[in-house]
Amino acid sequence: MKTMMLLALLCLLSGEAWAQARKTSTPVAAQPRQKQARKKPLPGKPHIEAPTLSTVTVVSDNEQQVYCLKDTTSSTTPIIYNYVRQMPAFPGGHEAMQAFLQKNLRWPENGGMICAEGRVFVNFIVGKEGRLREFKVLKELDPLLDAEALRVAQLLDGRFTPGAQDGRPVDVYYTVAVTFRIR
Repeated sequence: MKTMMLLALLCLLSGEAWAQARKTSTPVAAQPRQKQARKKPLPGKPHIEAPTLSTVTVVSDNEQQVYCLKDTTSSTTPIIYNYVRQMPAFPGGHEAMQAFLQKNLRWPENGGMICAEGRVFVNFIVGKEGRLREFKVLKELDPLLDAEALRVAQLLDGRFTPGAQDGRPVDVYYTVAVTFRIR
């Protein structure tokens, strides 16, 4: 009985030892890679690029070297928010904005052969004064329809009430969906 228990214990220990040996002997190339998590901006927090630091000078005082680092990003770098307490608003609300977009939307002249239907998402920045800038297409549908969506979104310029954070107007990213339907 004691011999059986001892033999069973030895088998368990040798199995663990073998597993440990296999773990440490796995080549690095065969080990699975871990994905790095992308940092996403938090709601209500501004989207700011990480500052780059550069060495400015080395001061030698009593055989001690002091490295002075300086932030090379400009202090006038604009802060652009993803979400604010009071988001930018189109007069009349979301329904009025969609009606404005549909009223001004034109099917492209060379688009007779386009069999695409759906939405094009256009992103832009609503400035502190309500002016729009930096337009870009986030979700494409067709190059001609994307161009038309950009054109119609640019017609919204100057019509927005700017977004506000802590009672002051701020720059905010804003996205609109321009819908295309075949009639």
